[in-house]
Amino acid sequence: QNSVEEGNNLLRASSYTLEHPNLDSGTVDLNCIVTLKEFEPDGTTAVITCNEQDYPMELKKGDFVAKFPVSIFEDSQVTQVSFTKDGVVRTQALDWYISPRDRFAPSMHAQFSGTSTGTVSGANTYNIHKKGTLSVTVEQKGGLDYNVDQLDLIRYINGEEAERIDLLSEAPKEGTAYFGKAPSAAIMSEDPFELQMDIDSNFNCPFGSTMILMVEMSDGSGFIHRTILDEAKISDNGQWDSSGLWHGNEGNIYDSEGNLLSGSDWAAEGYTFTFN
Repeated sequence: QNSVEEGNNLLRASSYTLEHPNLDSGTVDLNCIVTLKEFEPDGTTAVITCNEQDYPMELKKGDFVAKFPVSIFEDSQVTQVSFTKDGVVRTQALDWYISPRDRFAPSMHAQFSGTSTGTVSGANTYNIHKKGTLSVTVEQKGGLDYNVDQLDLIRYINGEEAERIDLLSEAPKEGTAYFGKAPSAAIMSEDPFELQMDIDSNFNCPFGSTMILMVEMSDGSGFIHRTILDEAKISDNGQWDSSGLWHGNEGNIYDSEGNLLSGSDWAAEGYTFTFN
């Protein structure tokens, strides 16, 4: 079967590269190259289909090439290339699944491990005590260098910011914290930026409110990363309900205007936040 499929393949070679990431537009150039096994160059045209859109290809030194932008944050799929000569169209299927995010955008993971206990504290106030370790890891697998300009632990009450703790000022560091391969006292390995911090803190929640703890990072390129650590709902009579929004430890990515670029749409789950 493989021999038959190989024999029916119109292409001798096919490949693609990703070039020139543009963080302002959130795109990267997809450079496509295909070579027919046999063809007459005069009068032959080609188009390649990516994300259900056709892009014309140009003949260069026996190869058909095309370059066009695709999203850094969304997956793209190249499904086929078609050749036309003398009114006859021949199509070759392609199965290129392209995920540029890991190469050109950093990712932040944050989680808390430890214990959480709660007690009523004063009139209409519930106190949650957390003791354990806060871990934050930032990776940029493509090797690009960006600053971790800001890293905060934020407490939200009913979607409004109530408290912000600067994690970088709390952690030992020398100069600016980086991820990539720049040195910093906060880096625990040669590649990712890692922060581990002991937490022994109290967080107050009014009765009838929802508290969410979130880690927020600015990566120096205009992107904002946010990861929900924990959620607690306090009933009108002071009962703690820790069920609610499911969250992984990988952060959402937003642009400088607050538009979601990658991750879970919390608003679709009924959660809204006023981000400062």
